[in-house]
Amino acid sequence: MQDKDSERRVLSGLLNCDTEEPLINGLQLLRSSDFTEPLHRRMFETITALYSRGVKPTYAELTKEFMLSGQRTIEEINEMAYIAEQFIDEANIGHWINLVKNATKRRNLASLARMISGSLQDGVKTEKIIQQLSDQITEIANEEAVQVETGGDLAASGMGLVEEKVTKYRELQERGEKVRMLEGVPTGFYSLDRVTFGYKPGDLVIVGAETGHGKTAFALHTAACIAVKHKEPLLYVNTEMSRRQIVLRLGSVLSGESGTNIRIGNLTSDQLSKVFEGYSRLGNSGFYLLSDYGLTANRLELYARKMKIQKNIKVLIVDYIGRMDKYDRDMNEWQRLEQLVKAQKILAQELGIAVICLVQLNQDGNLQGAKRMKNECDVMLKLLPLDIDEETGKHKDKAFKDYPDATYELCVDKNRDDMTCRIPLIFEKNTQRFFEAKSVKETWGKVGRVV
Repeated sequence: MQDKDSERRVLSGLLNCDTEEPLINGLQLLRSSDFTEPLHRRMFETITALYSRGVKPTYAELTKEFMLSGQRTIEEINEMAYIAEQFIDEANIGHWINLVKNATKRRNLASLARMISGSLQDGVKTEKIIQQLSDQITEIANEEAVQVETGGDLAASGMGLVEEKVTKYRELQERGEKVRMLEGVPTGFYSLDRVTFGYKPGDLVIVGAETGHGKTAFALHTAACIAVKHKEPLLYVNTEMSRRQIVLRLGSVLSGESGTNIRIGNLTSDQLSKVFEGYSRLGNSGFYLLSDYGLTANRLELYARKMKIQKNIKVLIVDYIGRMDKYDRDMNEWQRLEQLVKAQKILAQELGIAVICLVQLNQDGNLQGAKRMKNECDVMLKLLPLDIDEETGKHKDKAFKDYPDATYELCVDKNRDDMTCRIPLIFEKNTQRFFEAKSVKETWGKVGRVV
């Protein structure tokens, strides 16, 4: 697990650099812990200290520092002279740095294996071992220096991205297709796609609604669009409803038949065929259901990582986050929810998936227990019933006067990538389906407008 020869060659290269760039790169990429020999470690630390003081690290300066510190022996002085005299060409120093870093990773993996073996013998819970394993492997894999990009790098990347989007836009126009410029998976609503560009890898999306106001229906609508219509792999984590309830609801959502009639079996042959056809599409989809009524953040992470590896999921839906167990029983409600949401944002970024978390709103429309959750997410959606005047039957909110059929609004309360807006929806309660409401003027510009 040691590569002393590579360590010597790296140190020689650092001491004999004619230019600063390879020296800077070496000091940035390496840590003293990468050197297994105590002398090599001290040499690297001294080289780093010299450079930080503005002194060019050379064999002469290194020897002077060792003499002043009083920490030297004849053997060490001879070893330092031998290293300095190797004169490794600075053009090759990167090769030797990589060898030293690879040796460090092998040692870390071996240490991790010993830790797991010891934990198994000590009777540590399997879940905790897997969590430690996941964290440390991720840390080992990501143990690289942060790369600084130039304005030129960013400009080249930006021009390539914009050119790609323009080409795609023109192709859609030529084919007469509706322009839906998605960077992620579709949301299930055209207006929402326009402002979010779809649910993208790394996105944390929070969907809030009051109890009994369509959170699960909205989540199943989203899941059906992504996994059944577009066949993108999606994991739906259910913490509240029974498996039977979810299955029957999906039958209604996918067929458009009454949920009540499906539950009691009051279906004609044609209706039954439609329900079975919906289930057939579900069977050939990318939809995966996992029900866990004692869900914890650690278990959710394990499920997500497993499904990312096995099925390459693009989206994780958590229905709903308020049902998840606390990290710490002594935490306040707002602290608990804030910690859970932070964990989901990290998970989304690490796995490169979109995570959609359902939360509960108070009657005043605020997030239950944790207003600061909004700061952690990329998109914040609020599903709110529209207030209807009983006498006139019209919407009290004049923003929706052109949408007489709308019963709900989808408020895009936060959108990190673009504008916020309010989208009028129709909620068909008997079938648990959502539709975008159309304006009486039948003009697209009125739907999902910014207000």
